[in-house]
Amino acid sequence: TSPYPTTIAGQIALPRTAATFSTAINLAGLPAIIVPAPVVLGALPVGLQLIGAPDTEGLLLDLAEQFERASPWCQIAPMAAAAA
Repeated sequence: TSPYPTTIAGQIALPRTAATFSTAINLAGLPAIIVPAPVVLGALPVGLQLIGAPDTEGLLLDLAEQFERASPWCQIAPMAAAAA
């Protein structure tokens, strides 16, 4: 089994497909992190992108950790269930 979906809505999904959406943030030199977000049963998985001001990497990591504690993605949308 793959750790990520290989197709979404009939379209091929590669592990780096999402990187196309982060290019502008990278060029701006801003720290960013993406965390899995809660999904409605039967819906496609989504992520929440947090973008910070320069030199706020620690704050972003803290926020991501708090978000994951409040919404543990492995309990909300387990990968094993999605692959089955």
